[in-house]
Amino acid sequence: MSFKIFFPRLLSCHSYIDCFNFFFQECRLQKIDIQTNSIQEMCNIMSIDLKKALKDVHPSYAELGRGKPMSISNDSLDRLSEKVHALNHEKKQRLWKVRISFKLVISLKHRSAYILLKYVQSHVFPIFFPDVNHSSH
Repeated sequence: MSFKIFFPRLLSCHSYIDCFNFFFQECRLQKIDIQTNSIQEMCNIMSIDLKKALKDVHPSYAELGRGKPMSISNDSLDRLSEKVHALNHEKKQRLWKVRISFKLVISLKHRSAYILLKYVQSHVFPIFFPDVNHSSH
């Protein structure tokens, strides 16, 4: 939050309790902002519907374009954290699947190259070089 916006609102506090409540609310809003940004980044990366992901946390979060979220309760913050954790887990699972698939493709490529080499050694070389012993060592 910008200091220019923050300071006048702080001066409007009439008591220590008002100041505490103001800081408490701002801190919660900042946490929500950080976590919703994380959710947005992961949804963009993994092609997941952002509005649905945020609505799963709390219906007011699906309409973040209209201003600050309505719910800043402990339960909402916990659900946001859980959603971030779940999306991170999903991202790791997807990366693991990509790695396994890539390793399989590389393995098949090497196996295909080995099979091709054996075929060439046993079938093609004898045709062009009949005098040479082409057995495998």
